Amino acid sequence: MLFQRRSFSNRLRKLRGLKKKNKDISTQLQRLQSDINKSQQQLLDRQHHIPNISYPEDLPISQKRADIAKAIAAHQVTIIAGETGSGKT
Repeated sequence: MLFQRRSFSNRLRKLRGLKKKNKDISTQLQRLQSDINKSQQQLLDRQHHIPNISYPEDLPISQKRADIAKAIAAHQVTIIAGETGSGKT
């Protein structure tokens, strides 16, 4: 996971320093590898569970989808207002 990259990098750097001092780092290196593998699996799990986004045509807001996407791309803050049940979510 991206947010763990810095932590993994720091841990690896420390292990390299210990190795230069002829310290046994095999257990710590295995633990780091295990944590990296867990992180990779979490990423795959998250990617596998991304919900499909659908835009039912019977909702009034679906007709304005292109306009809304354009507004979001052009402005840092976009406010969508509409009646209950119009499809804002």
